[in-house]
Amino acid sequence: MGNLLLESIRLFEGQFANLSGHQARLQRAFADLFPGHSPPCLAEILSIPPEANKGLWKCRVEYNSEAIQIAYFPYQISPINQVQLVEASQLDYRHKWADRQGIAQCFALRKAADEILMVKNGYITDTSYGNVVFEERNQWFTPAFPLLEGTQRALLLEAGQIKAEAIKPQDVRHFRRFKIINALRIWDESPALPIGQIIR
Repeated sequence: MGNLLLESIRLFEGQFANLSGHQARLQRAFADLFPGHSPPCLAEILSIPPEANKGLWKCRVEYNSEAIQIAYFPYQISPINQVQLVEASQLDYRHKWADRQGIAQCFALRKAADEILMVKNGYITDTSYGNVVFEERNQWFTPAFPLLEGTQRALLLEAGQIKAEAIKPQDVRHFRRFKIINALRIWDESPALPIGQIIR
């Protein structure tokens, strides 16, 4: 099947979240990587299995121009205790690839921490599985140069709930709290953590 791209879609109580955002990213991937091929319509191909109609589930969609695979998994938000800053200047994750080898290599540098916050070309980007948002004086800021423009991040930016700003590692100490967000870890369900949990 060749290299596969990935969409992780939130399914809660039988309802998909932000399907239009995932569809838009899928279409961008097709335009960039598979010109001349028609992207599938997620709303038409997704079918919820009976057991996934209750609670929180992850719908994992792997695809390329030739094939598509869909699977469903129960999902729980994992707690975060400590986040390690790591260098990731060689990592390119503009598209959401299913192959996460580069991210896994960065994750292996985390020492005693249970999550990483990657730095590329001198700027804060993302954690291993989500975008990050920082709080200062009740305003929330997300890095302007993420490795991947997440669907939850895009929703919050469009709503004006967060703002994009170039953030360097030395800027982190000026913030008070931070959140990690992704399609499954939505804003209201992501705890605000003290900035001291980010270590160098």
